[in-house]
Amino acid sequence: LQQRNGTMHKPETDAADNKAPNPSAQPTQKPHVLVVDDSRLIRVSIKKVIGAEFNVIEAGDGEEGWEKLLADKDVQLILTDAGMPKLDGFELIERIRQSDDQRIAKTPIIMITGAEAAETHVKQKAMSAGATDFVTKPFDKTQLVARVRGYVKANQTQRNLAEQSAVDPLTKARNHRYLLHRGEQELA
Repeated sequence: LQQRNGTMHKPETDAADNKAPNPSAQPTQKPHVLVVDDSRLIRVSIKKVIGAEFNVIEAGDGEEGWEKLLADKDVQLILTDAGMPKLDGFELIERIRQSDDQRIAKTPIIMITGAEAAETHVKQKAMSAGATDFVTKPFDKTQLVARVRGYVKANQTQRNLAEQSAVDPLTKARNHRYLLHRGEQELA
């Protein structure tokens, strides 16, 4: 309150000052999807299809994909081709699944394969290596978006549950499970 002419008045404010913060105006981070394929055309095509909803990180071979996965803790899904130079898709999947970092080891992986009839052995080999799912080239755009959305949501739910199980809901203090997990990470 302000005093004017001996009486108390509410201060005049600009209408813009009275607006409540708009939560939708705050930037939200798009989920990160790692696309590993030696074909730039495939990477660009996938980015064009899912790029509006997801932050697409590109890698031209399995080794580069592995390095980007290690560097970006926000990757929630990996799309990988089978045949690539340096480190192929099967070796990349095996490396991911054998990682001591559970965030990496549990990341969903979709293998990009060729024509369905000719690629049955590729799918079996990828499944044995630890692939979560497959997308056949040429891929259906709607199906690709649906699968990416589903696996990203599942991965985010898994991460949230892991975080919640490591924090006491009442005190927000880290609990025994967190200490064990952190110790495993430090020893790895």
